[in-house]
Amino acid sequence: MHIEQLDLAVFPKGILEIEGLQELSLKHTGLAFLPEETSQLKSLKTLDLRGTNISSLPEGLEHLEIIDLRLTDINKADQDAIRNQYPQTKIFFSSPCNCH
Repeated sequence: MHIEQLDLAVFPKGILEIEGLQELSLKHTGLAFLPEETSQLKSLKTLDLRGTNISSLPEGLEHLEIIDLRLTDINKADQDAIRNQYPQTKIFFSSPCNCH
């Protein structure tokens, strides 16, 4: 499912009801956080958060294979924390941000 280039203030809760969802792209939506319930999407394998305002991830996403966080302002310490949170997941960042 691709929900892209929209100015979203909150995560669309209807997504949580889609059974068998394997890919979710929320790139360039302006989202700042994902709800804890995102972990209920057990079929989800790929999560694309490029160009969002996300700076941390909820618990329970270890079933994901890929998380794309390029084009975000996540600083090096937070990038390291996310990698440690999900060591088995391929996580993509742009070069380490020296912001904040």
